[in-house]
Amino acid sequence: MPGPTEVSYSALAGIPLHYARPPVAAYGSRGKPFTFRSTKALRDAFEASLDELSALCPHGKPEVVVSAGTFVSKPGQHGKGQAVDVDAIFWADRTFVTDFYLTDTRFYLAAESVFRRHFGVVLNYLYNAAHHDHLHLDLGVPVGFSTASRSRVLYLQAGLTHVHDRPVLIDGIWGSQTSGAVKAVLQALGLTGEITTKSTWLAYLERTARAGFGQAGAEAEPTPADLLDQLYSLVDGLDLATDHDQKIQGALDRFATHPATEAWLATFRDGG
Repeated sequence: MPGPTEVSYSALAGIPLHYARPPVAAYGSRGKPFTFRSTKALRDAFEASLDELSALCPHGKPEVVVSAGTFVSKPGQHGKGQAVDVDAIFWADRTFVTDFYLTDTRFYLAAESVFRRHFGVVLNYLYNAAHHDHLHLDLGVPVGFSTASRSRVLYLQAGLTHVHDRPVLIDGIWGSQTSGAVKAVLQALGLTGEITTKSTWLAYLERTARAGFGQAGAEAEPTPADLLDQLYSLVDGLDLATDHDQKIQGALDRFATHPATEAWLATFRDGG
């Protein structure tokens, strides 16, 4: 039985691995070099996914991949050394931070598609608030699609809507609307078989990655106005039940409604 820390590594697929969480470094930065520990199986799956990411992404091999951790002494796949959390990926000419899902949706889904080809469990931004700032990848179940898996259905619905231009309700529930859209997209992609067949699922993931990266390549970088809108959407998720949450909402409102802020943001919203 492999131990949860049987291998250690600070780079995979020729890409340095960094850590960027306080107090080591600020989230969203390139962080600092770090040595991670896990099972060999986890390391190999992560390396294979990064190799494929380099091959499919038009930006090529990343300069840095930032992880929030692999082995953690706690219950679950992290405690088994079978999970890794991805915070951000940096290329020379592109930055991908997982917390920016709302303003970098297609690129996010393209990267997630690659990881899903190597990890049976992927928990993304849509899964819950705890996963807004990282992609959780683990080997707890085999790679494949299940209509009963909320995380996989959420990903599929988001891809149908934002990558393949077949809008559906993104609720994590498999129903006739999602099923119909999947059949139409598979046919458009020239794929046969059911999405629950592993070979079809893997082919769908590859085509979604290619399509997502291609579309995202033409996207403009988010403006400050876009980022402020994203911040408001995150604050909307707070229950405002605590004084701390109310202070955050109040401070954001005062910043957004200040005359100087409104004049500044108007230059971006008007295309200036």
